[in-house]
Amino acid sequence: MTSMTVSAAGEVSADRLWTLLATPACWPAWAPHMRHVSRPAAAGAPAAVTVGQRLEIHTIAPLVRVPVEVTAVEEGVSWVMAAHLPLGTIHSGHRIAAPDDAAPDDAARDGAAEVTVTITWDGPALPGRVLLAAYRPVALLSVRRLLELAGSEQDGAKTAVQRLCL
Repeated sequence: MTSMTVSAAGEVSADRLWTLLATPACWPAWAPHMRHVSRPAAAGAPAAVTVGQRLEIHTIAPLVRVPVEVTAVEEGVSWVMAAHLPLGTIHSGHRIAAPDDAAPDDAARDGAAEVTVTITWDGPALPGRVLLAAYRPVALLSVRRLLELAGSEQDGAKTAVQRLCL
């Protein structure tokens, strides 16, 4: 297995980060490689991630859609999805951490928070290394945009992107 981790931290609410991170309809607002997220054979935007949920990521590449399944959720903290591709499986783990997990819940969730994304490739090593190297800058840009979006909301901004996803 080959893996890669990116993270970024900022003075934003962990609760707001979780809402943006765990709501598939919001992913295109901060993930530049996604155009839309849908549930195959279902109407409406998908709600918050749940174990077993099947989604389809419509990428910015025309006609490229990636089916994924949510495989684990720890409410308010982390979730994982898997994409089964012809050469292997990509596991994408997403985690939010408050700076001091020992602090009382309300204090820790209102200050600074860190977002970490870990991508693991379960398949032949060479394609995995190439794929993860190519995806690393996109993943880093995505977590930074997520923090920016959560921070601008915290500062009272109301943008069209925010209204579209929630």
